Amino acid sequence: DHRIVGGKSGQNERGATVMMQTIPYRLQVEPDLLDLLRQTCEIDHVEYIYIPTCTEGINCRSGASRNKGYCFIHFSVAATAQEFASRTHGHVFPCAPGEKRVINSMAKFQGLYTNLMNVLEIHAKKWRPKNGFAHIRTSQGDLVCVGLLELRNLVKRRAVLQGTRLAHWHAVTCS
Repeated sequence: DHRIVGGKSGQNERGATVMMQTIPYRLQVEPDLLDLLRQTCEIDHVEYIYIPTCTEGINCRSGASRNKGYCFIHFSVAATAQEFASRTHGHVFPCAPGEKRVINSMAKFQGLYTNLMNVLEIHAKKWRPKNGFAHIRTSQGDLVCVGLLELRNLVKRRAVLQGTRLAHWHAVTCS
């Protein structure tokens, strides 16, 4: 999708990114987080959802699929992000054992492109998400689940194509 991989950091960025902390380790985007979003805000303003999952063999019990206890949600409208954050701060998910309450804050990095590139360009293989997923709104308006590996490959192909075009342009114009 051109909106995602064709942009540049800071270009056409709008909205705000919220970081939810102390979420239950078994929480999933579908149905848990999407249900909460539908109940508390305008879901059409959600452009990106990413819940980091534990890396195989690191902080993870074998065979147990779990997240790292936090997630990022980017909203196209900053007011919706603020409304969601205030409505869900202190929320207790029904799937959570005990009284684990959500803590919301504005993410350190803001913007759809910036957040995606931070996830996709992790250089240390030990920490790079291998089998992770992100939910991303396409230019057609659908919120779709995309594998990070496929998205990383798409970004790399685009970069190689753009580099090839730039080299060809440079060779033609500088000759």
